[in-house]
Amino acid sequence: MKKIVSMNLAEMNKDFKPGKHDPISDEELQRLPAPVQKYIKLTKFREKGHVQTLRLKQKGLFRTGINANWMPFTAEQYFNVDSLSYMWYAKMKGPLGIKFGAIDKYINGEGHMYVRIANLYTVADSKGDEIDQGELVRLLSELAWIPSAFTRDFIQWEAIDDLSAKATLTHNDTRASGVFHFDEDGRIINFTAKRYRSEGKYYFLEDWATPIIRYGEIDNLLLPVEYEANWNLKSGELTYIKLELEAVEYDVPEMY
Repeated sequence: MKKIVSMNLAEMNKDFKPGKHDPISDEELQRLPAPVQKYIKLTKFREKGHVQTLRLKQKGLFRTGINANWMPFTAEQYFNVDSLSYMWYAKMKGPLGIKFGAIDKYINGEGHMYVRIANLYTVADSKGDEIDQGELVRLLSELAWIPSAFTRDFIQWEAIDDLSAKATLTHNDTRASGVFHFDEDGRIINFTAKRYRSEGKYYFLEDWATPIIRYGEIDNLLLPVEYEANWNLKSGELTYIKLELEAVEYDVPEMY
């Protein structure tokens, strides 16, 4: 799958232009709801400025259902703000030591999710409007790692109160909306949204959330370093993934 990752990353970053980061201006900051402004200042991203790409490494646990066993994984993730794209590549170890490779991505306005066993057999391959929406919702939530993106024109903000703000991200014909929730110090503590979830061949719009567990200092920035994702289903809450950051680098468009 490394070859697939490399090809997709080249497509994501084909227009990458290295250069000095422009700082976030007073005018850009003042257009945002108050808690979003506070978050940008708290993370020290105002001084970091407008980055183009992000790459990071993660480790964590994943499961397919409430009664399923947790599977350990390691992952690489790549973002490009200018092309509004991302790709998550994970390697997991399942039952009986079976190895899986998984890719989640949103590139050129299209979402795609697929899973292979032992890099040989495809066991999941999902595309379509619902996948586009789901991947764009995920992308919006994870811009918490790239706060300068919050100033871009592709996001429309709606102030709610001192501790929350609604963001709507529109790209091509796909729209994703969600609410960022903040603590009194300005940290994002959760993101909640409606996101499509598959059950067999069908998709249902469900409540989805990404609570942030812990922040840490990385490269003089204060960023989320541990978080979860869960579905709030009629049958109960399903936390299906737990992630921890191991490395973060900005404007390095190559693979690890």
